[in-house]
Amino acid sequence: MSYRRLLRFQRLSKAVSINALCQGTLAILRRAILLAICALFAAVPANAQDGLDCVKQGSPCHVDSRLGMVGTDKPSVLAFLSAAKAAVQKNDRPALAKLITYPLRVNSNKKTVMYKSPAALLAAFDSVFTPVVLRVIEQAEYEGLFVRMDHGIMLGQGEIWCGAVAGAVLIKTVNVPPLF
Repeated sequence: MSYRRLLRFQRLSKAVSINALCQGTLAILRRAILLAICALFAAVPANAQDGLDCVKQGSPCHVDSRLGMVGTDKPSVLAFLSAAKAAVQKNDRPALAKLITYPLRVNSNKKTVMYKSPAALLAAFDSVFTPVVLRVIEQAEYEGLFVRMDHGIMLGQGEIWCGAVAGAVLIKTVNVPPLF
């Protein structure tokens, strides 16, 4: 073997060993990230359970302590939930349209539509308030709400987001789940 080939072979073997080392490090890093994500999600049910237990124990719910972040309080949220559930149960579309802040943002099928008035929403009511979205309103319970400072109050799994407007809680975003 010539001297040049020997040098080339040595350089390639060093490159291969460095590449293997990098891939090993990346594999360890991937595993660490995956474990961190798993640990994060494993903690979520415990928090959700704490929120449901507060009713049984008579202690304040985690929802109570977070409502101030979005500018509302428990009586306003309870009034909203009561009015929204009543409107859905009675199929009172105009009443439900009054519980919305306009423009209403509706995300569905990879596109966003802004409804600027109750009349525009009522014309497209069935495509916005699908049976799944209406069921989310019917099944919403105060103890099961999620409150996030930058988004507001979440109903369901994010199908509906509400916010405080002039002291009232109103729907501001509807995320229509895709139909399968």
